[in-house]
Amino acid sequence: MLLGLSASKAEQCLDQARKIFDAVDARLAGKPKYLVVDRLTLSDLAFAVAVAPVVLPAGYGGPMPSFEQMPPAVQSVVNEMRPRPAGAFALKIYEQQRNRSGSKFE
Repeated sequence: MLLGLSASKAEQCLDQARKIFDAVDARLAGKPKYLVVDRLTLSDLAFAVAVAPVVLPAGYGGPMPSFEQMPPAVQSVVNEMRPRPAGAFALKIYEQQRNRSGSKFE
């Protein structure tokens, strides 16, 4: 109640997430390796971390149920977002950077 959660609020948030993915998809259309410059920056990491709950990268350690435990509607969102250029980018960042420093990337 305090958070004002509702089906319409969830739909508004999903619409906003799709708009963000649209913008990142457009930025990645020219096939750059990273979002801002030609090297990994905080922008790339921040995006990957922010969208992790909707792309569920391998080894993601956030406090949430597994894909199999999620309701079908949530699984549908994950299946929608993962293959998009923005989703694939976030998954790639996790894959390449997660254990690079020897500690977990969370």
